Amino acid sequence: MLICVINSVLLSFPRIAPIAQGHHQPIYTNPVKSGKKPGGQPGHKGHTLAFCTDEPDEEIFHSPDTCSSCGGSLKEVEAEQGEVHQVIDISVPSKVIINHHSMIKRCSCGKCNKGTFPSGVKGMVNYGPAISALIANLSVCQYVSCARVAGFIEDLYKIHMSSATVSNILGRFAKNCKNNIEQIKENLYLSEVVNSDETGNKVNGAKWWMHTYQNDLFTFIGAHPSRGAGCPTRILSIWFPKQCIGA
Repeated sequence: MLICVINSVLLSFPRIAPIAQGHHQPIYTNPVKSGKKPGGQPGHKGHTLAFCTDEPDEEIFHSPDTCSSCGGSLKEVEAEQGEVHQVIDISVPSKVIINHHSMIKRCSCGKCNKGTFPSGVKGMVNYGPAISALIANLSVCQYVSCARVAGFIEDLYKIHMSSATVSNILGRFAKNCKNNIEQIKENLYLSEVVNSDETGNKVNGAKWWMHTYQNDLFTFIGAHPSRGAGCPTRILSIWFPKQCIGA
């Protein structure tokens, strides 16, 4: 699934409304109760944490030193393999520092030639693509504020950055996603049915609305101070020609 979140202008449709030829009329339906109890249904296949067969990073052996029956010493008794229980954990990450060196070569003609720094290494100190992707994920997918993203990065990686820096990184990331955004909009435009919904959220202390448009493959989320119905061309630059259904 390809998901894009845009913090700019977006207007939603009515809760349930077909969109055709620039007109929309509300259609209200009553949900039908299934009569089923909440939670997993009988026959539903459950999922549990599976034993990982990969080579373990560490093995710890627990051997008894004394007999639990008579209290005799077992220190000299050779141990046999028993049960194996597994713990799946994560390692504490650390920052990676990469120094890029611009090497100099002097031609026989006397010209001094310098190695060119790649894209993203133009400044004296730069943030790499991995940290930019993590920041985008925390902000866009996990809905973490810029201040908390900055605090998370400092707590986990010991890299200090301000909320403004996080905002700038997100801005550059969004700019690089322009082609993906157009792909999402085009796919939604061609859909027979587009699902829509909105939910309230705080933007700089003010109440805004997060509007969602999606089909089975693509999701577009945009922020706008209004919840009211309106033309999506202000944010999507398209009009859904067929049907848009709200939750």
